[in-house]
Amino acid sequence: MDHKDRIKLYKRVFNTDDGTRVIDDLVDAFDLEVLYKPGETHADTAHRAGRRETVVYILQMLREDSE
Repeated sequence: MDHKDRIKLYKRVFNTDDGTRVIDDLVDAFDLEVLYKPGETHADTAHRAGRRETVVYILQMLREDSE
């Protein structure tokens, strides 16, 4: 699958009522604003960063133009 097809796929999946609800849930669950919390280990921060990057990737795919 090329990049343009991937963008179209993400938009078909997430640009629906249910897809929007899933995105909203992911954003709430994986708090995109907070990457580090005082007292966390480096592993905890890395784990939080990985989860955040997954949601950011999906949001970027939805913002891209597939044309």
